[in-house]
Amino acid sequence: MKHLLWPGWLLLPCWLCAQPVVTPQASGTTASLRGLSAVNDRIAWSSGSGGTVLRTLDGGLHWQDVSPAGADTLDFRDVQAFSADEALIMHAGFPGLILRTHDGGRHWQPVYLDPRPGIFLDALAFWDERHGLAFGDALDGRIVVITTTDGGRSWQRQRGPAALTQEGGYAASGTCVATWGDSLAWIALGTPAARVLCTSNRSQHWQGGPTPMQQNEAGCGIFSLAFSTAQYGIAVGGCYTHPEATTKNLAITRDGGRTWQLVAKQVPRGYRSAVAWLPGTTTWLCTGPSGTDISYDNGLSWQALDSIGYHALALPTKAGGWLCGPRGRLARVDFKE
Repeated sequence: MKHLLWPGWLLLPCWLCAQPVVTPQASGTTASLRGLSAVNDRIAWSSGSGGTVLRTLDGGLHWQDVSPAGADTLDFRDVQAFSADEALIMHAGFPGLILRTHDGGRHWQPVYLDPRPGIFLDALAFWDERHGLAFGDALDGRIVVITTTDGGRSWQRQRGPAALTQEGGYAASGTCVATWGDSLAWIALGTPAARVLCTSNRSQHWQGGPTPMQQNEAGCGIFSLAFSTAQYGIAVGGCYTHPEATTKNLAITRDGGRTWQLVAKQVPRGYRSAVAWLPGTTTWLCTGPSGTDISYDNGLSWQALDSIGYHALALPTKAGGWLCGPRGRLARVDFKE
């Protein structure tokens, strides 16, 4: 049998890959933006502190303030957009609150209210335009899980997975929960242990366990995860109290989240609060307070893309997406082939 020789150019991926361009955009706000949801490369929504909600219909050339009236004391840590007109926003803190708009943010209606002491919602995600879930820190010994079957117009409490003592996630970017296909979902937890829990039937049953990510210290754990297939995923985090530390800040799963392996070399340059896959490629981005990093080889090695700090990112298409962060920071990420 003849040996196959690989051409040398196949071993030089970086300069042949689509090179992204990061372009700052004017948000018109100084709010801390942590929620980000992109419908396509023209329509996106962002949310954050001070009850702030923004929307663009032209690729980010203009961002419109569509914040709910009287919501100045709320912190909308996650947003789920379905179109230019329909979106959900989630408040992190007391009370547990989700609002919905059907007219581009001109009017907002409360669709979920949880007045239980200690409630703290972390993130929400959808399988399709009707079916989705949200989760929050543990109450009464179980992770809080709620689901919807009507596009977020109504929500039902579920019997969430058993929790460790005072266990919860990090509402840092709205990406500590991920969905795939029509029934798979993963929850990333940060304290006291960096666990990933998985469901294959829309939260009816949960399983999972520990990861080798940084943990057992205040402010440490998993902050975000994303999947490129039902089996392959990447989790990022570290310690937000030590933003420059690179120890145990990224892990990869090849079996749908059952086991995780650390990436030990060429890791991101510190704590990272969000990770996303560029659809149809082997390219991934992750971001945090010390900047944004890029991987062209499915997360096995990383290099610096930008040194400006962000909280969240969204990549709706192969063409790119957006970053959002502190002090109203927004930027467009475009991949040029």
